Amino acid sequence: MTIAMCVGAFMMRSDPGDEPFVVMDSMVTIFACATLALAVVLRLVMKRRASGLDGGERAAMLWQSRLAPVAMLEGGAMMAAVVYYIGAPDVPALVVMVVHPLLMLGFVPLSDPDAAQQLKLD
Repeated sequence: MTIAMCVGAFMMRSDPGDEPFVVMDSMVTIFACATLALAVVLRLVMKRRASGLDGGERAAMLWQSRLAPVAMLEGGAMMAAVVYYIGAPDVPALVVMVVHPLLMLGFVPLSDPDAAQQLKLD
């Protein structure tokens, strides 16, 4: 996220004729789409790796497959919040601030997947 903010600061300075918040809005949109895509891909890859493991290694990998995408989405939401509070227009920053935390809830299971699988095996 720090790198993204540095790139944004560089973009704001690179063209002094543009309104800086227009560039920040574009950056929020691009960063939000990128973090969402990376979070979904990371989740799928880590779940696939966990399916080949057993025992504690599987449980650890499944936990990481839930935590890592949530952290990525949190970064997108935090960047949108910073841009919004700086004074950028509501859309897209406010939309990302609302949608990304809702998506984070989708990555958290409501029940233990290992317990459900254990019931199927018994």
